[in-house]
Amino acid sequence: TLAALVPRRSAFVLLSAAILLALGAASFERSRVFADPETLWRDTLRKNPGSWMAHNNLGTLLSSEGKTDEAIEHLRQALALGGGLAGPAGARIQHFNLANALRLEGDLPGAEREYRAALAIEPSDVRVMHNLAGTLLAAGRRDEAVALYEQVLRLDSAFAQAHYNLASALASGKDRDGAILHARRAIEIEPRLADAHVLLGDLLQASRPDEAAREIDEALRIDPGHARALSRLAKRLSSQGKPLEAIGALREALRREPESVEALCGLAWLLTTGTDPSTRDAARAVALAERARDLTFGRDAKVLFTLGTAYLEAGRTDDAVTTAQKGLQLVPDASPQAGGFRDLLSRCARRP
Repeated sequence: TLAALVPRRSAFVLLSAAILLALGAASFERSRVFADPETLWRDTLRKNPGSWMAHNNLGTLLSSEGKTDEAIEHLRQALALGGGLAGPAGARIQHFNLANALRLEGDLPGAEREYRAALAIEPSDVRVMHNLAGTLLAAGRRDEAVALYEQVLRLDSAFAQAHYNLASALASGKDRDGAILHARRAIEIEPRLADAHVLLGDLLQASRPDEAAREIDEALRIDPGHARALSRLAKRLSSQGKPLEAIGALREALRREPESVEALCGLAWLLTTGTDPSTRDAARAVALAERARDLTFGRDAKVLFTLGTAYLEAGRTDDAVTTAQKGLQLVPDASPQAGGFRDLLSRCARRP
């Protein structure tokens, strides 16, 4: 009868509602688990520690976030668990991801080994070749890096970043014309590549300062917080007798890139040597220059000269002498830099 059916239907509705609520709660919990990729892959590994794919994806993600120690651990696990299962293409990507993490960690020999393992699988992979070239350049093997960048560009002549990096490598080897050629080519391919505009500005500064200034201005139009471009702007403003504006530009550069050695040194120099007493702050200059020294492991002569000058201005003559003596050990005896360090030592000797 209808009366007998109603309670059954009500019970069915209540049961259905209960099931839906339970499923909804479970879905909500899963949505919390998968709220971000890192949580997803960690949850996957908690349930399946042998998943090479989860190790690879989590390692790549952690590497992009600068968590290189943990990233390397997961990427090594991915190779150990799934190098063969992933197939040649997958193994190449795994070696590439591990190489990138090792390079970020500063393990250049390890990065080179993994990049070459990836190239053994696919010798014409321009991304791998490009990153290997950067690793060789960082290791001081400029000629090898240049040759590899040139090989990349023979395979892909429209690779803007490779043109830019080749230009940087050529500039470090005093091949100014070649560097200008590739910097311009990078900009032709990718007009919004701010780094290339800054590099071209540097290359043109001595011979065409007006054009160089336009390149720096264009870099800042593309990226108003570009630390190197702001450092170049600060030099221009300082030369124009605008120290406050120059200091402001360098402070903005450090806000955007706190470990920019160039900005740290530039600001320390202005705070040490400014002709306007209101802009001087020797204690702050010392702190900035010491940070730059630490970042360069005490091996950058320009940083040490800035630090020595800041020490002297702050009344720390003994520290200034020690720093100048260390700087002299880094530069050729007849170089202008050596002359600068000797002058600094002479000024220290004249201090009471």
